[in-house]
Amino acid sequence: MPDLPELGEAIKRGDRDTATKLTQEAIDGSIPAQEILDVMVSSMDVVGQKFQNNEIFVPEMLIAARAMKEAMGLLEPILVEAGITPVAQAVSGTVEGDAPEFGKHHGALRGKVANFELLDARTDVSPA
Repeated sequence: MPDLPELGEAIKRGDRDTATKLTQEAIDGSIPAQEILDVMVSSMDVVGQKFQNNEIFVPEMLIAARAMKEAMGLLEPILVEAGITPVAQAVSGTVEGDAPEFGKHHGALRGKVANFELLDARTDVSPA
C-alpha cells in the first residue's frame, strides 16, 4: 500500500527521490490523483507556514518546492488523462530582482489545483 503520509513528509524534507518514488507507487496503486495532490498541497502549506513563522528559510522552501514539482510531473499526466480541462488561464512568474521562487511555485500549484491553465512567465521578469 502506498504511503501517502510519507510522501507528504518527503516533500516537506525536500527529498525529491523519495517524493517521486512514492508518487509513482501511489499512481501504480490506483490511489485517486486528487487524493495524492491533496497530500502534496497540504505538505507545501506546512512548508509555507514554517517559512512565515521563521522556522525555515528560503533554501529549505526551494528544496521542498523542487521535490513537489518533480512529483507533480508524474501526477499531471494523470490529471490530464482524466479529462480535467482548465476553467481559466493565469500567468505565473517572479519580478526581476525577487529571489524566492517558492511563492511562484506554490501559487502555480494552487492554480493547478483550482483547475487553471498556467502560463509560466519564468523568473526575473522585468516590470516593464
